[in-house]
Amino acid sequence: MNEGNVSPLVSISIVTFNGIHWLRECLRSVLALDYPADRLEVYVVDNGSTDGSQALVRDQFPTVRLLENPVNNYCRAHNLALRASRGAFIALLNNDVTLDPGWLQALLAVLEAGPRRGAVMGKLFFMDGVTLQGTGLAAFPDFRWGYRGLGARDPDSYDQLEELSYLAGTAVLFRRACLEAIGGLDEDFHCYHEDVDFSLRCRKDGWTLHYVPTAVAHHARSGTFREKERNFLDDRNRLFVVAKHFPERFSDVAGRFAMEQAADPRLPAMIEEALAKLRREQPASRSADTIGQLRAQIEQAMWQARFDGVYALTVEAQRHVNDRLQGVLRDLEARVPPAEMPEPAVPWWSVGQVLRRRLEMWSRSDHPRMERLIRALIRWSAGVLATIFWCADALSARVHWPPSPRRPLPIHATSETPVSIVIPTWNRRMLLARCLDALWALPRVRSGHDEVIVVDDGSVDGTADMVRRRFSRVKLVRLNRNRGFGFAANRGVRAARHPMVLLLNNDVVVTAGALERLLSHAGTPDVAAVTPRLFRWDGVNPLQGVFEAEFRSGFLKVFIDGRSHGIREPHPTLLAVGAACLMRRSDFFWLGGFDPIYRPYWWEDNHLCYQAWKRGLRVMYEPRAVMYHKLHGTIGAGDPTVMRRNHLIFSWIHLNPAWLGEQFHALEARWVTERSRMLIGYLKALAVLPGILRRRWSEQRALRVSDAEVLARTRSRWDWDAEPSASPNGHTQVHAAEVVVAQKESAAMGAGDG
Repeated sequence: MNEGNVSPLVSISIVTFNGIHWLRECLRSVLALDYPADRLEVYVVDNGSTDGSQALVRDQFPTVRLLENPVNNYCRAHNLALRASRGAFIALLNNDVTLDPGWLQALLAVLEAGPRRGAVMGKLFFMDGVTLQGTGLAAFPDFRWGYRGLGARDPDSYDQLEELSYLAGTAVLFRRACLEAIGGLDEDFHCYHEDVDFSLRCRKDGWTLHYVPTAVAHHARSGTFREKERNFLDDRNRLFVVAKHFPERFSDVAGRFAMEQAADPRLPAMIEEALAKLRREQPASRSADTIGQLRAQIEQAMWQARFDGVYALTVEAQRHVNDRLQGVLRDLEARVPPAEMPEPAVPWWSVGQVLRRRLEMWSRSDHPRMERLIRALIRWSAGVLATIFWCADALSARVHWPPSPRRPLPIHATSETPVSIVIPTWNRRMLLARCLDALWALPRVRSGHDEVIVVDDGSVDGTADMVRRRFSRVKLVRLNRNRGFGFAANRGVRAARHPMVLLLNNDVVVTAGALERLLSHAGTPDVAAVTPRLFRWDGVNPLQGVFEAEFRSGFLKVFIDGRSHGIREPHPTLLAVGAACLMRRSDFFWLGGFDPIYRPYWWEDNHLCYQAWKRGLRVMYEPRAVMYHKLHGTIGAGDPTVMRRNHLIFSWIHLNPAWLGEQFHALEARWVTERSRMLIGYLKALAVLPGILRRRWSEQRALRVSDAEVLARTRSRWDWDAEPSASPNGHTQVHAAEVVVAQKESAAMGAGDG
């Protein structure tokens, strides 16, 4: 096993809390291991049990060393054993685990085979010895993890030695040098997801993790914690992992989690503890930014839930949850002392970031003088804007400059017309692989009838190498730096060789028959774009219906009526989302493509489709074409100030003078409700005012349909009474057969990369 055939000293740590009925069998299996007893030291760390566990260890297992942990914390208990032990290798066990005699020998043989092998685990069965519990952890969409191979009843499955990304902490053997190098277990987790955390830290430190199928253990599962406590820790610690390792996605994940779990009375405590973890792990400036983003994300999620029928809450309940969470976030902001939030030293070219932080601080301030100053600034600038736009519109009305004519489609498009599928991507290579796998399952793509173009927008996660290695027939367009979604999409469409183009996000999965159903509209001369019916990745919850809009309180509100999920026939829609949209290549460029003024993302698809409507064309929703969208898998929740900026840019380019004047009068009231999101977005929009005026002038030349007429044409004319009845929470019920089909088609998708 090592030099001189002397077995290395191995330490085993078992943590227990009121689990005497499991602990006895666990210790018996440990002491029966096929390993020299003098090279084995066993520790039981008791977390304050009151069921006689300590007496059991002292009376029946005198060779076992008992440690007492005054705080019931699973991770802290293992760390106590780590400090007390002397072994070159240390095994961490749950108290409801039993080991086969050869478990330790099999793991040691693999761990000693390489100096950078940090930790190993074996095959884990339920106590029946037949049903597989896990062979490591697998990553699922939206930063969720679960046992790999859970429920398999084939004892010979997963019988290959493998390197893993995540180990399950139920029964794992560490090299001491590895566990000490990463600082032991993170005691903030207490229990659950601590294994995801130590797996990520091991791999970041250069250690490899392995699965050994010949090392067999059995686990009662959930024998340590009660269900209520387990569920709380599981949900909270998932947010801990995101806060610690993926802070740029925290506001996105926590915002969606808050709305999905809105009925849970423990939700504010979870969010508060997760934000405290973020503050401990990340720089103070990032924590402050994330709190602001999370507030905006929760507001946005509540607004969206009113229209898409996803969350089973009434509007009143959503508002109540939002108020509770906003109160928690305000308390956290108030608790951050100025000394803990220093302004980082930045070079002169980053002055915009400093200004943004100052504006956010001023907008959150309740100081009367500052509030009066901001109100006066908005009123004055809105008046100036109204004058500028009035003069620009008056001048454009006197100049007659005909727009460029629309090019006719060179062929009569049918369902057999070849399509160029353009996929802009930035990192998220695992999502892209799922997307391409689904495309390659389509006969028309696999045969080369359609072409696939991937535009790598400056990825740094090996996306280009993955595409070259696994999908050699894909046309790869590489950009040397990140230029934003719209720029990448435009570059991909320019590289397309077919007359029809399908724009696709890298987190969208296309199902069989979807392309043909979209192409059925391509032969209609006045149809500019077609968009499919989108489901979430669970295959059941509908994500997209018919987009409508209304002008209210000075702003154009774009929304989906939840009842439109029940539509079964093609229907006009205001918007074909950029995540999945079929267009003629010539129309895409005639409409100007995705305008770079909206860089990096948001509202570029609204702009394109609204132009089409105002030029007399139509945009269609095709519910018979089904695709699956992860949602936020490409960019996450994003920056809410960018959304507000681009909303204003869209309005200033397209809205008629009367509506625009009403918006200018409403800017001050909007700032009162949105604060920094509105103020920063407004200033960002002012920064590109010359470009906005040029585009507005250009659009006035091509105008054929008024704003009011566009909204009237896209307003749903569906007979809701003829549709399936709505459920009590306002969701449209989907036919059972359709749900079954959706579930079957989504089953092949696998797990995303979070």
